[in-house]
Amino acid sequence: MSGEDGQDANRKILESLQRLAAMLKDLDEKSTKQQLQKQGVEPRGLPLSHWRELTSEVDGAYQMLTGGAALVHSTSTKYTLVGKIDSAEGAKLSVRLGDAPTVRECLAFHHTCRGDLLKGCELVGTAALVIFDPNVGCGQSMRCFLKRSSRSIVATVINLVTSFVDGSALEEQVGAQKTGAVWSSCDAVAKVPKGNRNAMRRDLFTWVMECNETMGEFQEMIDLGPAPQQTGASNQGADGESWDDGDEDQYSGTELEVAKASLALIKCSRGTMSGVLKACECAGDEIVASEEETLRKKAILQWMSDLHAMSRIVGEGATDLGALLYPPMNFSPTEEGDNSEASDIFQATSLGRQIATQAAAIEAVNAFILDSSPTTEDGSSLESLNLSEEVTSMVAKLRTAAESRKQEAGEALSTASN
Repeated sequence: MSGEDGQDANRKILESLQRLAAMLKDLDEKSTKQQLQKQGVEPRGLPLSHWRELTSEVDGAYQMLTGGAALVHSTSTKYTLVGKIDSAEGAKLSVRLGDAPTVRECLAFHHTCRGDLLKGCELVGTAALVIFDPNVGCGQSMRCFLKRSSRSIVATVINLVTSFVDGSALEEQVGAQKTGAVWSSCDAVAKVPKGNRNAMRRDLFTWVMECNETMGEFQEMIDLGPAPQQTGASNQGADGESWDDGDEDQYSGTELEVAKASLALIKCSRGTMSGVLKACECAGDEIVASEEETLRKKAILQWMSDLHAMSRIVGEGATDLGALLYPPMNFSPTEEGDNSEASDIFQATSLGRQIATQAAAIEAVNAFILDSSPTTEDGSSLESLNLSEEVTSMVAKLRTAAESRKQEAGEALSTASN
């Protein structure tokens, strides 16, 4: 195989990889985020087949993922090292050495490496397809993590092969850098959570961490206190020109109260995530106890999936709320809003609507936990889950606290908007 033939082979492999990447991109992890304002509409989670113990299908998918990643990792190094021979340099060597066995063997070996790279990526892609099969019973969290990992591996391999197609891999350390990126994406497979429980807990812990980061950032601004009010005279220099020495990272007096109430609502969001974690562990224990009761086990799994889908709205909403808390806050009425009455204050501004949405999401999750009644596919309610007193007490307090924080935020918004 000549260097020119090798380039043709690279292009064909690249086309196959690009088709695989397009397929992975189109996989739908089924986002369940919905508007809670719609009466009677609750987010529904995907049907789950397992919690702590993996099914044989799921275990097989993870083996394909790790096996494919290992094959890509080991092959990418060989592909890059031999790649220079399978290009212009290969043609030059053929001229100098004729049809020497060493040259032929190198070119044939590089052809084998191409095939192994594609095979490894196909294994990774097949693992994702298995996880996305509705009959396998993997939740949205699992799907997201598997899709992200598989797409990353395929994307870095595409970049590596492309660098040999356009010749950039032969420049300085480009080939080595592309190979390093492939290694990183393959090594990251070891951190992919296995099973619904681990994947869902990873999401919840991520949302808790984001709440902590948001609270820490804005607590520093709140601790600064209100920014000093500047008079027109004090804001004029010797030449009569006005200037502003205000700190953009400091709230005004009216903004400060809104920020305090909003931050307390984010704290309730964090507590709600903790409540979900504890409630799911209690439900998981019941799954083990209900192993022989297929109908109840299936209903509990669906209850947990629904709860996690609702929790996703709380977790993502906390970040959305934090994005609106940077000073200076915008209290201008929106086109959709009308702040003519205090009762409408939450619909008057973007910040007000997000506060109301977040409070509603927290209420929905906590009420769902306290109800704790799994339902069958036909809507029949089963015996309530045996949640611990720690969980029910914690959730009840969070429910009350979130409503109080919403009222405080409404009062602060009303003062700021007047």
